[in-house]
Amino acid sequence: MVRNLKTAQSAGQLVNKLGTYLRPSVPVVDEVGYQTLERAEANLVFQVISKRYEKGSIILTSNKAFSERARSSATRSWPPPSSTASCTTAK
Repeated sequence: MVRNLKTAQSAGQLVNKLGTYLRPSVPVVDEVGYQTLERAEANLVFQVISKRYEKGSIILTSNKAFSERARSSATRSWPPPSSTASCTTAK
C-alpha cells in the first residue's frame, strides 16, 4: 500500500489512489508496524486512515505491542509509540 501511494503521489495521482483504499466496505490493513516507515510514508498511511475514519470502519492488525514499534529515536514507525489503541463499532 505504501509503495503504491508513494508512486501515485509522485505521479500526481494520490487522490485517485486514496480512493482505491477507501472503496471497500471494511478495508483491512494487516501487519501495521511490521516495517519501519519514514515520516512521509507514515503520513500517507495516516491519510488513508483519517479519510477512512470519516467514511466508516477500518481494521488494523499487528502482532507487535506499541512499545515494540519504536526502535530508536532515529527510526520512525507507525503508529507512533504515544498512540493509544481503541476499539469502536461501525458507524
